[in-house]
Amino acid sequence: MSDDSDPEEKTEAASERRLQQLSEDGNIPMGRDVAAVGAFGAGIATLVAVSERIGGHLVERITFAVTLPGRAQSFDQYLPLLGLGLVIVAAAALGGAIPLIVQTRGRVWSNLAIPDLTRLWKLERLTKIFTKQGLTELGAAVLKVAFFAAVCRNAFSEIFPKLAELIDAPMTELVSSWLRILYPATFKLLGGVAVLAAVDLALARWKFSKDSKMTREEARREHREDEGDPMVKSRRKKKQRELAKHRVAIDVPRADAVIVNPTHIAIAVRYRKEEGGAPRVLAKGKGALAEVIRDIARSNGIAIVQDIPLARLLHKRVRVGGFVPKETFKAVATVLAHVYRLQQRK
Repeated sequence: MSDDSDPEEKTEAASERRLQQLSEDGNIPMGRDVAAVGAFGAGIATLVAVSERIGGHLVERITFAVTLPGRAQSFDQYLPLLGLGLVIVAAAALGGAIPLIVQTRGRVWSNLAIPDLTRLWKLERLTKIFTKQGLTELGAAVLKVAFFAAVCRNAFSEIFPKLAELIDAPMTELVSSWLRILYPATFKLLGGVAVLAAVDLALARWKFSKDSKMTREEARREHREDEGDPMVKSRRKKKQRELAKHRVAIDVPRADAVIVNPTHIAIAVRYRKEEGGAPRVLAKGKGALAEVIRDIARSNGIAIVQDIPLARLLHKRVRVGGFVPKETFKAVATVLAHVYRLQQRK
């Protein structure tokens, strides 16, 4: 991720648009060591699963070589061992690929798939080692190697004496005994690699979050682009108001009543049993649009009823064209019953 801006000026969190752009360019936080954990874990698990079969084949080959030293073994006799070895390798490859697929969400970036050989000859790659970032990465690599070396020492220091005791063990028990002794060490190594992978992933995400930040000017510019030109935005709002007025001019005359609050909100409702069995909101509005709804209602002889809580609730909960909520059935029915009585008196 390259940017000419001073990192100290980047104080704003990356916007959704910027993150999307970075993702399209293949710039995402990646934990490289996570793949090593997957490969190592899958390989060890597969080795454990097929260890008895491997041990049996190894004993057969060693016994054959010891008992018949002058007789050559054919290649076909080693095929079962090679097949089991390929199974372990394939499992390790799949275990390493899955974490990468999960992190990239299965996406492939063609611009990154082909290696750029010109980067190998750039002098700036050599001088980058002596920068603050290069020295930090070098220090992190040294710490990683030192930690893994300590894990290896701890894992294998306890098993060497046990391995020495197997010199006089029977041939049939030798392979299984070796594997039984090595299992604890391999699990310790897997735990050490998992710790390194977790730290690496956390650092990668922290670095990505830091590098993807924006300056205030970039954030303001992007906001202006998203919002559009103020004049265009004003014309858009004017057009929306005109369309809203056109819709209410058609829908309000079909209403049975308009519920108001008393000047800020107006809700036009209608009830017909054959239209769904519940009152429906034909139009609603606040401010200027509410005034338009009231004017249309007056000119068409539609009753206007003031009910502040009901008007607020309907405006907040019901979209235009939707049925009123069940908890408002009784209140709306009371309003409509009052309107119907007034119409009968006329």
